[in-house]
Amino acid sequence: MSQVFEGYERQYCEISANLSKKITAASVLNGEQKKQKISEVAGGLEDADALELVGMCESDASCQAERSQNKTKQNRFEQFKIRSEEDDVG
Repeated sequence: MSQVFEGYERQYCEISANLSKKITAASVLNGEQKKQKISEVAGGLEDADALELVGMCESDASCQAERSQNKTKQNRFEQFKIRSEEDDVG
């Protein structure tokens, strides 16, 4: 079980680092570009919250219903992670 939590912690740290980069990048942008970057950061924060909730539910068997409700958020997180990796490459 500790490996599961280490995985969540690693993913959360990756999101956090990615958000820090986006926030730094947004500080030098203007207009529509800045709005877009801020929107990306807001989505990333939602993804981080979803990941945290999924991790907490993993430790509590009574969260079965919430786990299924948050599957969509977890999928969104995976999409964010893919986009972030593509951004880092490009």
